[in-house]
Amino acid sequence: MHGDVKQNSIRNFSSLPTSGPLAGLVAGLNGAIKTGEQSSNAIGVRWDFYKSAALKVQIDRVSPRNGAGTLINVKPGYDGKDVTVYAAAVDFVF
Repeated sequence: MHGDVKQNSIRNFSSLPTSGPLAGLVAGLNGAIKTGEQSSNAIGVRWDFYKSAALKVQIDRVSPRNGAGTLINVKPGYDGKDVTVYAAAVDFVF
């Protein structure tokens, strides 16, 4: 799989409330929308090793541009380098 996100203009929701109980949510939403350019590549396999069970493995390579891309909860000092994510799962039906 390959995916690419490119933003041509800054987007925010100025009509949303900036004070009150939703202020933090709105600030986070507007902050997340202003950044988010990245490309991603992924490869995965699935093996049905039993009639009601499957093993799935996936590797994702995320390449943020202009900061952290769409990554959330980024630690201070993150320098925008590529991130590799490994995932494995066993799905079953009982």
